[in-house]
Amino acid sequence: MVDIHEITKLIKDKKYQETLKKIEEKIAIKVQKDYSDSLAILSQRKLNSANMSIQDAEKILNESEESIINYTIKKYNATHGIEEKIGISKEVENTEFVSYAMSYLLNNIIEMFSAIQGSKELERYLTSIRVKNPKKYATQVLDWIKNS
Repeated sequence: MVDIHEITKLIKDKKYQETLKKIEEKIAIKVQKDYSDSLAILSQRKLNSANMSIQDAEKILNESEESIINYTIKKYNATHGIEEKIGISKEVENTEFVSYAMSYLLNNIIEMFSAIQGSKELERYLTSIRVKNPKKYATQVLDWIKNS
């Protein structure tokens, strides 16, 4: 089991922060500047569901930084503003999206790690974290990776 302090250490690590900055330079993504233990607990659950260690995340970040940046940009471009694209009115919502948590990059690293393990493992991971229609989303993830 991954310790939440390890996750916080990774999120605050110089390399992770530099990668976030590179992404922010390429797309207009707003990222929260703080990172709480409650967010680390969510990341812990995802890491554990993917059977992934902090070392696995660091390896992807260090060895495949350009791929994870490209994946993140493709995913952002495909999903940003999706509510308007499919016709969901913002008027019915009580909250407004303001910014991403710093852990969004770790979430993308986890998706990439799971995809590297194979499409069935990716689907298993997505099912375990309760993604709606995991098979369809897995196909999209694999497409983003292929084109990264």
